Amino acid sequence: MENMAGFWWMVLLFIVFLGIILYVFRAGASKRYRADAEIPFEDEANSKPDRTRR
Repeated sequence: MENMAGFWWMVLLFIVFLGIILYVFRAGASKRYRADAEIPFEDEANSKPDRTRR
């Protein structure tokens, strides 16, 4: 009986794993990931160097 409980946990975790994979690679997700990847560079592109500090 203890082995069956382990088996069902493995099945449940595998289904959760597949759900995560399907969520990440869903249609239209790459557009959002591309936009999110640009966030760190947006501030650099819009700001001027601060020359008052030395």
